Amino acid sequence: ASNVPVTIESVDGKKTIKVNERKVPPIEEVFVSLGTYQFSDEIPASVTVTNTKTDGYVAVDAVRFILED
Repeated sequence: ASNVPVTIESVDGKKTIKVNERKVPPIEEVFVSLGTYQFSDEIPASVTVTNTKTDGYVAVDAVRFILED
């Protein structure tokens, strides 16, 4: 699909980003950056991917979190 909704919940609240899975991912041709977020013990990392109102197939194999200093 070209419009996959991905919702990230962080200390700043929920943010939904549309990902185009029809394009080759820019990071190692495998990953798409969803941005930088802050998490805490009260608000753990949460990523939700759905196929709601998409225009094709949705496939997710992994989510990778990278710790920043």
